[in-house]
Amino acid sequence: MHGKDYRRCDFDGEYHHPDETILIPEGQPRPKQKRLCLDHAEQYLKHLIALAECKTMPHQRRRVA
Repeated sequence: MHGKDYRRCDFDGEYHHPDETILIPEGQPRPKQKRLCLDHAEQYLKHLIALAECKTMPHQRRRVA
């Protein structure tokens, strides 16, 4: 059971304390943001970092997943 102050993670639907959620991407209007728990936000940000690293790496050095 969750309290009225708990927020739902948009990824898996589980409820978390408001201190354990984050709105991504930052700086966008609220309708364009997703509320993620800290674990899912960390995974999302690591994914964005990996994409940025892949774009800056020379084509010959890229690895296929």
